[in-house]
Amino acid sequence: MSSIPDLEDTWEKIEAMRAEYVCPVDVFGAHMLSDTTETPDGRFRFAIGLLLSARNLDRVTAAAMYKLNHLLPVASGELDKERLKKLEAEFDEKTKGLQKSTKAEAMRKENFPIDIINLMKLDTWRLTAKNVLDSGVEELGRIIYPVGFSRRKAEYMKNVAQVCIDSYGGDIPGDLAGILKLPGFGPKMGHLLVQIVYGQVEGIAVDTHVCRITQRLRWVEKGMCEPDGKVLNPDDVAKQLVETLPKDKWGDINHLLVGFGQTVCKASFPECSRCLIAGTGHCYYKPEPKPGTGQPRNRERRAKANKRNAEEHGNISDEDE
Repeated sequence: MSSIPDLEDTWEKIEAMRAEYVCPVDVFGAHMLSDTTETPDGRFRFAIGLLLSARNLDRVTAAAMYKLNHLLPVASGELDKERLKKLEAEFDEKTKGLQKSTKAEAMRKENFPIDIINLMKLDTWRLTAKNVLDSGVEELGRIIYPVGFSRRKAEYMKNVAQVCIDSYGGDIPGDLAGILKLPGFGPKMGHLLVQIVYGQVEGIAVDTHVCRITQRLRWVEKGMCEPDGKVLNPDDVAKQLVETLPKDKWGDINHLLVGFGQTVCKASFPECSRCLIAGTGHCYYKPEPKPGTGQPRNRERRAKANKRNAEEHGNISDEDE
């Protein structure tokens, strides 16, 4: 594929749909999880936010960052569990139920009761490399729970903090190559981090939403929505997109499609009835019928379940996404 047919028209339709809803990524996304890119501590926070985000709802990641920024450092055996509970309740109250579950209805902007831009602005930012090193692994794991693989990610946090202290004075590496050497960091997180922190767009960050939607739209070849295609992984999709997607869209595609995937083009139950692309001939998604039932069977859902089973004992970094 040398170029993507009717890309601009489809892109504009997705932008129009995105504009109608409060997308969790707009409120809780990686770009919202620190206060500044101008200091080492601020950049470190963005890195930790991305590290925690692998295989989690944006809301869960944001809640973990909210608690870390209020509680650190916490030495072994000194976690104030009552304070932790209060912070969890406080976060729930502030966020008004946004993305409480993956089945929650998308919220239209005109119906959203709070200022989404200011929701993650905090008075306290205590998540630093030094404070992570001064905290116990068990305590970090309890604070970030229910982040998936919370104990392992707590260990990653400690390891990343150690590298940043030892090699960068508490800062993160200054380029993509260095970031990809941090424990737990793969291409998706690396590309997002250099884009957020340094304004560098060196590739395309492909997560589960980008991977799924680009195959449904056939922006990539030989994917799951082609007759003889297969379920492509994020690396497959990224390699194709850098060849066919105009470079001026590389930095925008992740944020655009993540929000679209969270509100309309969902994994298990896409809301095709309110999709502006449905019926245009540019979307090729079709549920497969279950044999003998007439009920739709989602090929993507089955593949996702198989992958999840295979990953139970695997690495949780985005290198495996």
